[in-house]
Amino acid sequence: MRFVVQSKEDIITKIIPHFNNYPLKTSKQLNFESFKEASEIVRKGEHLELKGLKKIIEIKNKIIEIDLLRNYLII
Repeated sequence: MRFVVQSKEDIITKIIPHFNNYPLKTSKQLNFESFKEASEIVRKGEHLELKGLKKIIEIKNKIIEIDLLRNYLII
């Protein structure tokens, strides 16, 4: 199976449903949950406001923190 993403809508209608139906079995699932949260902010257009943009930055920092923990603690 191959997914081609050509728009934000493809993320909402193809990618997120796929990984909801077939969850990742590693700590990458935590990154996916963060990605899904950020995607919802963009879908609602909240990223165009400072508050929404700050929330996406917080999510990005959370992903970086998870990756650092995974790389150094092997979670």
